[in-house]
Amino acid sequence: MQMDSIPKLVLVFIFFCSVSLVAQFFSPFSLVNKEPEMGKQDIVRAGISLGSRFFSDDVASFNNRLYTSARLLQDVENPDFMPCFRLSLSYGLDHYLIPGFSLGLHLDYSFSDIEDISLEVVGNSNTIYRYEGSLLSTHTFGLLPCVYVHFFPLIEYAFSTDMPPSWDIYLYGGPRMNFHSFKKEMDLQGLKSCNLGWEIGFGVEIFLHKRISAHIEYSYYTDTSSFKVIQNNTPVFDGDLQLDASRIMVGLFYYF
Repeated sequence: MQMDSIPKLVLVFIFFCSVSLVAQFFSPFSLVNKEPEMGKQDIVRAGISLGSRFFSDDVASFNNRLYTSARLLQDVENPDFMPCFRLSLSYGLDHYLIPGFSLGLHLDYSFSDIEDISLEVVGNSNTIYRYEGSLLSTHTFGLLPCVYVHFFPLIEYAFSTDMPPSWDIYLYGGPRMNFHSFKKEMDLQGLKSCNLGWEIGFGVEIFLHKRISAHIEYSYYTDTSSFKVIQNNTPVFDGDLQLDASRIMVGLFYYF
């Protein structure tokens, strides 16, 4: 993640916390304890989420290797609205650790279509290399083993105080495995279908029922792969396919 992305993460986290703290005073469920009893039972939670991804930078970067004395002109269009879908499962560790910690497993799917790119090498006012067209499309599956931290149960345990029973704020993070099925329009060599990154996210959970809750969350994950462009058996460019993205997702959790 770039350093300028960190303040954005902090601001989004503060916004989510503010929404939760304000909403607890206006919740129609505030007088009813809907939240599962942390620490008194095994907590298994399944979830489904839908949302969209946003790329902060160009999704591909090219480095000129062959024509070192020439200038590289590049224009890579980012995909627009990129939907994504996720299934999740988590198991509470309240019997083994202090309340508020869970182990989770996420499986998500997304599709990217990167087109309308312009790539040109210019030397001595002459165009040496030029490509215009689509870059690639990919079906992507992400697998994330993660750790959840649920703040309200943790605060209740640490300070022996009661928190709002129908709300919670959570944080999660862990290593992320990205699996791609590429359809390449441009001849990219060495592009691997699997890479390892990481993901971190946080959200607000609203309990609608003893076993059902709704959530909204923000997350950031990394997904970067290296490649080469070959011309006449000679590497012309090397570069990175950067599908690192922010996501905003909404969905439901079900407690077994």
